[in-house]
Amino acid sequence: MKRKTSKALRLAQKMHSFLKRTVIVTRQVVLKLLNDKWILGLFEVGLLTLLLYSIARVTFLRGAKNFATAEVIRGPESWNKLYLAYGLASALTVLVINVSEAGKHYKVIISLSSLAILCYLFFYNGWFRNLIIGFIIKSTELKERF
Repeated sequence: MKRKTSKALRLAQKMHSFLKRTVIVTRQVVLKLLNDKWILGLFEVGLLTLLLYSIARVTFLRGAKNFATAEVIRGPESWNKLYLAYGLASALTVLVINVSEAGKHYKVIISLSSLAILCYLFFYNGWFRNLIIGFIIKSTELKERF
């Protein structure tokens, strides 16, 4: 009976040691992924991907045969919502860049390029403007339940 207990105890100790090492390695990996360098990089890659996708969407859909086209002149209320959304997005972008320790010597060019991308998306890309206006309309029509 004593041997079984000692085998079980050794197995439990090995499992504990394995789990402890796994937690330490996992923690180190998570901390590396949450580093400013990774977060800022992912943020900028996401912004660039959104830019490229929106350009491709407008360019390729404009040439499609079965694609309906329309011209819309946005009213002042719609533009005010876009200005507000642009202001929030640009403030968040500049905040993320300035708070980050990554890209220490390149913050000006990163900020200018990010703001230029946001300016294009919000004011010169029809698909993105429609996406933002649709999101704002859907969020204002939500019914709250208590």
